[in-house]
Amino acid sequence: MPHCNSGNKATVTYNFNAQNKGRLKISNCPLDVAANQVQTPIINSSTWYAIRVHCDEYKESTGQYIRNEFDLRMKVVEESRTQSPRFYYDSTGAHSYILGVRPPVQFLGLIDAGSTIYSARCSRRLYRYLFSAYDDDGVKHVLCWDRDNFYGNNPEGCPQIYIFRNWVLRPINSDNHETSYELIITDSTGRKYKARGKEEPTYSVDCGECPPGTIRCSSDTPPGYCCLPCKEVRTRINSLAARI
Repeated sequence: MPHCNSGNKATVTYNFNAQNKGRLKISNCPLDVAANQVQTPIINSSTWYAIRVHCDEYKESTGQYIRNEFDLRMKVVEESRTQSPRFYYDSTGAHSYILGVRPPVQFLGLIDAGSTIYSARCSRRLYRYLFSAYDDDGVKHVLCWDRDNFYGNNPEGCPQIYIFRNWVLRPINSDNHETSYELIITDSTGRKYKARGKEEPTYSVDCGECPPGTIRCSSDTPPGYCCLPCKEVRTRINSLAARI
């Protein structure tokens, strides 16, 4: 459900419990707020981790970047091994991709893997994001995430489709799980703000405006103002004027 109007500066106050509460100020309205129950893996030696990237993704239709985040589905760079490495696999259609790895994980860089066939105003270049990680046998492997990542034959001066801002390890599979809650606030640009706690949260959204029939006045308490009924204020003013 959308909250606040375009141009508002909203304040979202949330509370999981007395020890886990907070306040977020959002400039890009309207915004959506959702509270979801999630199953969180209990971390132990059996835990698999996905490599989750936070990036800016270029959209050719608009010529602009949007913020995005997703788990990488990778492949092992060709190795001369007789036994397939034991990772946590995710099968999509006829293909099988590595979704979960064992730490430690290291980002090795971005390499050019050649041009691709793509019907557009210019060709794309295929690039590989390389990571090193360990399988279930404790063997270190080099993994890759392949993407058409640049427009044009030369990356210099051409839009880069995926620009990594950072990446994290996200636990995805373990022998045991616990229930927690995640509060997700999405602003009008698609940017997501997240908070997590063990108890179901309560929240309120202040759109930075007063409802009809009230007047905004400064206040020393959050959110820095209060809304007073116009009728009550008018009555007080008239009463004071009658005494003069």
